[in-house]
Amino acid sequence: MARAAEREGRPVHGRKVMSRLPKVFEPNPAGVNWRRAVVLLDVGLVPLFVIWAIGHEQYLLSALVGLLFAAVCDPGGGYRDRVSRISVFALIGAAVTALGFGIGAEAWGWSALAAFGVTLVAGLAVAFGVRRFVNALLLNIWFIVTLGLGFNLHQHAHITSYVWAQVLAWTGGAALWIAVTVVWWLTRATMIAMKPSLEQARS
Repeated sequence: MARAAEREGRPVHGRKVMSRLPKVFEPNPAGVNWRRAVVLLDVGLVPLFVIWAIGHEQYLLSALVGLLFAAVCDPGGGYRDRVSRISVFALIGAAVTALGFGIGAEAWGWSALAAFGVTLVAGLAVAFGVRRFVNALLLNIWFIVTLGLGFNLHQHAHITSYVWAQVLAWTGGAALWIAVTVVWWLTRATMIAMKPSLEQARS
C-alpha cells in the first residue's frame, strides 16, 4: 500500500523525465544525416590545414570539437532558429572551455568540484527535453576533456597554451558551422527562386 501511495504521489513531471531517458540512448539508424556527415568531414579540413599551417596544433582539438558539436546540436529547420540555437550552444561551450582550461592546471580539488557542478547541471537538463539533454551531455564530456587536456599541456613547459586562444578556437569551429548553414540556406533560397525561371525556359 505504501508503495502504491508513493507511486500515486510521484509528480507527473518526474515520470516524464524518466520516460525521456531511454530515448536518449535508443539506436535510430534512420536518424543519421549522411549528407551533413559528409559536409562536416569536408569542412573539418579547413581548421585542420589552417592550424597546422600556423604551427599551433595545441588548439586543433578545440576547433574540431567546436565544429563537430555545433553540427551535432544543429536542429535543422528554419534558418533563424538554427543559427540562434547553435549560437547559444557555442557561447555556453566557450564558457565551459574557458573554465576547463582555466582550472585544469590548478589543484585537483577545484577540478573535481567543477566537474561535479557541470555534471549536475547537465543532468538536470533532461527536464527540458531530450535534445537539450544531449547538448548538455556533449558540453559535459567536453568539459572533462578540457580538464585533462589543460592539465596535460601544463605539464609540458615547451608547449604554450593560452585559455583565450582555446576559447577562440572553439568559437571559431562553431562559427564555421554557422557559416556553412548560411551558405547552404542562401544556395537553397537561390535555387528555389530560380526554379520558376528554369521551368519557364524549358517550356
